[in-house]
Amino acid sequence: MNANTIFLIIQLLIFCLFISCLIVGDTYLTYMIFNASTYTCEPFIDVPTIATSTTAAATTTAATTTAATTTTLPSQPTAQYSSCYSLSATQLGFVRFKIVMFWLLFLCITGALVYMLVKLLEKNQILFGSILTIICIMSIVIIVGGVFMTQYGFTGGNKTCQMPIANPTDPQIKSTVYCYNLNKTELNFAKISVVFGWIYSFAAIITIGLFLWSTNLG
Repeated sequence: MNANTIFLIIQLLIFCLFISCLIVGDTYLTYMIFNASTYTCEPFIDVPTIATSTTAAATTTAATTTAATTTTLPSQPTAQYSSCYSLSATQLGFVRFKIVMFWLLFLCITGALVYMLVKLLEKNQILFGSILTIICIMSIVIIVGGVFMTQYGFTGGNKTCQMPIANPTDPQIKSTVYCYNLNKTELNFAKISVVFGWIYSFAAIITIGLFLWSTNLG
């Protein structure tokens, strides 16, 4: 086995690892964004628990006695989160890897598209301007969705939540899930970015695969 063959094997192993991480990250991110549920959970901001006390004085004809102080602790405050999904630390790591790759691929692919447009349509300014306008509008939508997607993946956290159950008379079951507060509009933008994330992944896999093929086997 010569050095070129060994180098090719190393490249293929790295390429396969890259594909696996992208697809796994896309899968978990898709489940997280598209299957998010609304739960009542502990808040992100810790609210201090304040003890309140009352003292009652009772007077009799013989002497004055002071009743013992009673202390009341309020229950743990809760918050309503519109986006919760169960993710382990490993799964969340794949999600965050994919989000980072999403932004890198977005910049590379968008830049490549604009460069190709300049080369192909430099003499047809009207068509170039029309296509460039469409790309800019799509890019704005993708960027907005990507911001919400990034916030969910990087600024959310594991929370103890009250899980919905079939019988409302039973005590609610507590469970730990990954939560972040996104409203319906923000989730819809994030879903658009997730779809484009899959497109970017396949575009990157095909491009890198063709490059490896042409470099080593072409």
